[in-house]
Order: sequence, then structure tokens, then C-alpha cells
Amino acid sequence: MSFNKKIFYIGIVVLVVIIGFLVFFKQKPPVFNAPVYISGDSATLLTKPLYLQGITKNGLKSLSSEQQKTINDFKNRVMMRIASKVPLSIGEKNVVNISISTTTKPIIGSMIVVDQTIFRFSNDELKLISEVLKR
Repeated sequence: MSFNKKIFYIGIVVLVVIIGFLVFFKQKPPVFNAPVYISGDSATLLTKPLYLQGITKNGLKSLSSEQQKTINDFKNRVMMRIASKVPLSIGEKNVVNISISTTTKPIIGSMIVVDQTIFRFSNDELKLISEVLKR
């Protein structure tokens, strides 16, 4: 075999190896999934924090009966989920932590994240929630 044929075959092999390497190890760029909660609502899972419309310059305006019902329904969902034997997911723990916090939340337009200052969980409820969050 002549020297030129050897170089030609070595070149072909190297080219095939490089192409195979690129095809085999080529990965799609990572898709950014923001740390947001499961999209959509669920009757049993806590998929996202509760938001309320109606911020005025001085804070939350008086609650309508519909808003109060929404707050009570969400609070009941939180307590039902806490009482469940199924461990909370990380996303659910985040939702619960937001719901029981009293830190200042950013106002987005006229939306506010509902938290302990509005939910007003009792001390017993907060104790139970804290125990479940530690698991």
C-alpha cells in the first residue's frame, strides 16, 4: 500500500470518528425552566401561590366576598394538603412557605401575593404547617 493511500484511509477514519463523536455527544442546549410551579390548577396539589387583584396606594383594599371566598378556599386547600399523608413536593413547600410568610412581597401591577398577613393561619395551624415543612 502506498503512502498516499494510507494517509487517505487514515483521513477517512479520522473524519468518521470526528463526525461520530459530534453526533453521539451533541446535546441539545439546556432548556430553561423557571422555578415556577406546575402550570394550571389542581384540586389537590398546591401548584402556585394565591394572587389577588386590588392593590391601592395604601395597600390591599377591602376584600370582596368573592375574594374572601377565594382566600378561604385556598387556605382550606393548604390545610387539606398539610393533613395529607403524601409528602409535599419542593414546589408545594415553596407555595406553603410563601403563604405563611409575612415578608414584604413585590407588587406586580395591581396583583399581590396572598400571605399570612391575609390568610391569618392560627398558631396551631402554623405549628402543624411548620412540622410538615420539616419533613
